[in-house]
Amino acid sequence: MANKQPSFFIQLNTLFYAMMAGAFLFALAATFLQESFAAESDEALGNWLPALAIGWAVSSAFAADFLFKKKLEGIRADQPLGARQDLFRAAFIMKIAFLEGAALFCITAFLITGSTWALVAGIGALGWMSLNRPSLTLLQDAMKLSPAEMEAISSGQV
Repeated sequence: MANKQPSFFIQLNTLFYAMMAGAFLFALAATFLQESFAAESDEALGNWLPALAIGWAVSSAFAADFLFKKKLEGIRADQPLGARQDLFRAAFIMKIAFLEGAALFCITAFLITGSTWALVAGIGALGWMSLNRPSLTLLQDAMKLSPAEMEAISSGQV
């Protein structure tokens, strides 16, 4: 019996939830450990690092959306389904990585400075990341799927 690969949609969801869980667990650990690991820093670090983290989170969210849309422009309906899947997968991983990176940076800023604003920005980045979960509608629109291809993906055949 041949090993059956998980479907494309299941692979995307598994990747998404793994990245979300890792960032969430890091945020949880940082929240509980912040008191004991807070750096003895000067006041200036506590003033500018949270602001930088918030700016990083906002700019990463915009960059993730912009680059995701730019990568999706390369998908054409006349391409083979496998090629469209590869392009979509690359765009999706890039988008989620940008958002996760911003969340981790903000949470690290919280861990270093103890600034609640940095933690709020990190949780906001995680929240925005959670809103970008892959869906069948997103796949259909982005990959320009025919009804037959959409049925194959939704049933787990591809």
